[in-house]
Amino acid sequence: MINQETLQGNWTEMRGKIREKWSQLSDNDLGEFQGNVDQLVGRIQQRTGAARSAIEEYLGEISASASSMMGRLGSAVQDSAQTVQHAAGHVQHAVADGAAQAEDFVRNRPGQSVAIAFGVGLVAGLGIAICMQRPQRTPYQQAMNSSEQFGRQLLNTLRNAVPESVASHFRA
Repeated sequence: MINQETLQGNWTEMRGKIREKWSQLSDNDLGEFQGNVDQLVGRIQQRTGAARSAIEEYLGEISASASSMMGRLGSAVQDSAQTVQHAAGHVQHAVADGAAQAEDFVRNRPGQSVAIAFGVGLVAGLGIAICMQRPQRTPYQQAMNSSEQFGRQLLNTLRNAVPESVASHFRA
């Protein structure tokens, strides 16, 4: 026999199956019982003329089916959460390694680090200034042109500012 907690916990799934089996039931018929199993069975019996034992058996079947589906869904969510947690751990390690490498580079080559930071800041500032000064026909064209110019300037500045020994260190 189905209990009130199971019925309330799986009500959304069960409601559709009940309406499928007994189409003469209205939303009002199914909404009035407020979680009371006996009231639900009585309402279905009253509207459909079905035997109480058959109604209770069907409710037990669809409750088990809905509970099983919810269990599978819970397992899938838990598996997904573990996968995300595992990936986040990898990302965390990669970021920490990258930060350590950057810190070592700055410690070992402070002058080059300052020059690179200055160059990148200069190019970024110029790119923003160019974006703000040149009106284009459409916002899309403006964004495309500005982005393209900014990218070219950044690349050229970095090529000129970064010594080859440093640049080769950062190539993939």
